[in-house]
This record gives sequence, structure tokens and C-alpha cells, in this order.
Amino acid sequence: MNSQFLSLLPILTLFLFLQFPLSLTNPDPDEAFYSSCNTAYSCGSIAGVGYPFRGYQEPEFCGYPGFVLNCGSNNITTLDINNITFRVLEINPSAQTMNIAREDVMEATCPQRLVNTTLDNSLFEYSSGYMNVTFLYGCPAPITFIPGIDSISTCNVTGYTGIYLVPGTVGGVGCDVSVTVPVSNLVGSVNSTALKGAIEGGFGVRWKMDTIPKSSGSGNKQYTSCSQPFECSNIPNLGYPFWGGNRPASCGHPNFKLDDCQSQAPQITINSIPYRVLSIDNSTRTLTVARAGFWNNPCPSPTHLRVNASLDTAHFAYSDDYQNMTIYYGCLVVPGVTNQFPCTTNGATTASYYFGITSAGAVPDLVMAISGCSGSVVLQVNQAAAQGLMSVPPSITITEVLDRGFGLRWDANDTICSECVQSGGMCGSGSDYAFACLCPDQAYPEACNSTRGGSGMCSSNPVILFLLV
Repeated sequence: MNSQFLSLLPILTLFLFLQFPLSLTNPDPDEAFYSSCNTAYSCGSIAGVGYPFRGYQEPEFCGYPGFVLNCGSNNITTLDINNITFRVLEINPSAQTMNIAREDVMEATCPQRLVNTTLDNSLFEYSSGYMNVTFLYGCPAPITFIPGIDSISTCNVTGYTGIYLVPGTVGGVGCDVSVTVPVSNLVGSVNSTALKGAIEGGFGVRWKMDTIPKSSGSGNKQYTSCSQPFECSNIPNLGYPFWGGNRPASCGHPNFKLDDCQSQAPQITINSIPYRVLSIDNSTRTLTVARAGFWNNPCPSPTHLRVNASLDTAHFAYSDDYQNMTIYYGCLVVPGVTNQFPCTTNGATTASYYFGITSAGAVPDLVMAISGCSGSVVLQVNQAAAQGLMSVPPSITITEVLDRGFGLRWDANDTICSECVQSGGMCGSGSDYAFACLCPDQAYPEACNSTRGGSGMCSSNPVILFLLV
């Protein structure tokens, strides 16, 4: 063999190796991340269900927001729609329909959550063949003037007697609460026996595939999952940095999780302290919160709730209209002091006092008159509300001050998020909870079509080295 060729062989071997697409030996981590989406959802009588549905334990990107199925310990599948839990009785993917029933009605005959049944109209619509029935709670006297009305004696809801069932949607008849529930296959008179069979049969809904992007093996499913705003409790149109409920963690910032999306108000935890979220203003990046442990109760348990809160200063800052307020508990009664309120612990009533603290940290001289207090806590409140509480006489109660809450400003990678949005992407988080710009094709570290940084990925394009020998 030619000796000159042999001398060039190592160089040719290196050249061919570098020409080989390295992506074949270094698979795209996105593809590996989504590989678990190939398994269909199965639980009890519900089997072989795929996109837009996904199981609760499956990766967020395997389904579409609002289609999260939860398999309970009894192999019963449930689905949350508009903060109401429904039992899923049947899913027909080919017809894009499913049969569901309110979970709180399945075992108790009448709704235990006193809210009307509603659907997310952007995703679902009622199938034909259903009708509404109305449950009436707290009616003042037996009602006989409504055609078809029937008393439901088997229904127990704390605080209510005289519960009635009426066909159709009825309201304004003098009862405390009315709740509508859709049913199908209700034949004959609307009575307890017929109602039980109708409820257990559920009612049909159809999901609108024209508003849901189709699943495919290409594109960024993370972008699809985060493309729609979400609602948590009574707060609509939420997006980055918030997530929670049916919203995947990858659509938000790890420090901005919202809990209790099915209750009257969401909660957010900051430095291990839970807060009740009263409002969120995306335009000014502010939210109003109140200490959850003191909600509607200025005298919480002293064991763990009466602790001073610290702020996550990397992501939050107090608004300009906040003020610190110190509450002293278990004090002796001081005659003539107006800013006190009673607290009862283990049957014993003691005096508690509240005092505003100035920005310099000075405490009013009246604090020196207090003796024998068992503890204290510093709480953040609205400045105007605190002034009303300190006026003589007070124009607001201590409970109203605490429930009014205080303002916070947030910062969740605001600068880099703005760059991401301007490039056509959406802000989110990667698998390591670092910031990610979610784009239609893939996720980028800062903006769409920007160079990936720190991922260790190699290009699949040829790399040519010129060696001098």
C-alpha cells in the first residue's frame, strides 16, 4: 500500500468522524423528555385515551391544558372543569365526546358545592339530549306553586333544610341558594328515584378540536401547553410567572405557584408563609395578598401562626402603600387604651393591642405601658387601612385591616422575559427550573432562534478541521 496514503489515514479517519452528524449519537433532550407521552391513559373503565387528554402523573406536555385526568384510589377517573370536579364515565375519542357527572352529586344526591354547573366554553360544549334541573336550598316554606317541584328528603347539606328539586333552570323564588345540574335520560316526573338514575348516567359534552392544536411528533409541545391563559379560583387571564391547578410548572416560575385554585381565593407561599391572593395586576406586575393564617381571624393559634414573615427579596418587594403593624397578644388590660381587642385562648380572654411601626422602626410610646404580654407578631398591612385603625375612634376593625391585605411587586426575569416575548415566544421554565423562552419550534435560553447556551448540545452540521502535518 502506498506509504503516503498510510500517513494520511489518521487524518482521513478524523475527517470522516467529524463529518458524521453528531445529533445521531447525542439525541435531542426534548425528544427524550416527551418519549413518555407515547403511553395512553388507562384507569378503570377508561382505557386507551390519548391527546388532548393526559394523566395527572404524566408530563405536562403530553396533553392540552384543561384535559388532565386523575385516577383515584378506587380506579375512578375525574376531570376538573371550571373548578368543578366531574366523574368521567366514558370517553369516545373518535366522536370527540365524553359522558361526565358532577362528583359531589354522585354519592350525595344533591350538590355539596353550592355553585352552578358551568363548562369552559372555549374547550367544551354540551351534547344534545341533556336538561338542567335546579336544586333549591333554604326555602322559607313548602313551595307548591312551581310545576313539577319535589322535596328531596335524602339530601343533607350542613346549614340547610327544606331542599327541593325543580325541572329546568329556576331562580328568584325566595330560597337562599339555587344550583343547576345537567342530566340526561331523565324520564317521567322529577323525583328522588328518577334523579338518582339520571345523575349516575351523567350528561354528554363535546370538546372543540378546532380550538385545540393537534398533537404531532414535531414542534414544541411545551409552547402549545402554555399558549392559553388560565384561571385560578376567581382570578382569570393568568400567565407567566404564575402556574398551578391545571397549569404546568413549565409555564411559570417555580416561586410563583398558586394553590387552592378550586377554593374561593388562591394561595401563594413566600418563604414558607402562605398568603391569600386577593388580586393580580399583570400590567403593573403587582398582587395584593393577605396572611392566610390571619384571614378573618386576628387571633390565630399561637403555636405556629404568630410568626414574623420575611420576604423573598429576589422576586418580591413591598408596594409603597404598605406599613408594618405589631400585634401584642395575651396582655394585661390597660385602662383608657382604645387600640385593643379581645382574644380567647383555651377559654381565657385576654387583651391584645396593635401598634403601627414607622419606616424608621420607632414604636409608639404607649407600647411601654403594656406589661405581661405573652407574645407579638409583625404583620404587613395597607397603610391607609392602618391609619383608619389608629384613628380615634377607629374607622375600621382589626379584622378588616388584615383582610384588606397589602401590595407586592414581583420580578420574575422581567428583562429577559420581555426579550422573549418580543421575539415571538412565551416565558416559561426548563426541566431544571431555569428560565426558558418557549417558541413554536423549541425552547431557547433567552429568545426565539437564539443560540442555546450551556446545554452541551452539539451541532448536527459537519465540522471540518484543517490540520497541518
